[in-house]
Amino acid sequence: MRGLPIDATSATALEKQGLRFGLVEAADTPEFAAWLQAVVRGFHSPRLPQEQIAIRVTDFNRRMVG
Repeated sequence: MRGLPIDATSATALEKQGLRFGLVEAADTPEFAAWLQAVVRGFHSPRLPQEQIAIRVTDFNRRMVG
């Protein structure tokens, strides 16, 4: 994960909650999968099976390139 500029106060507050701030690269499939699972959890959806993650990675990359 690439880091982004973030002020020390915000970085500390996020760290205390076990969170981090940064960019997620869709090409980094394990990192993207973890981010995607966090998103679906945030919307109270069940965990995605690996097949769905693979489809979404492909779709996301296609949209970004197109």
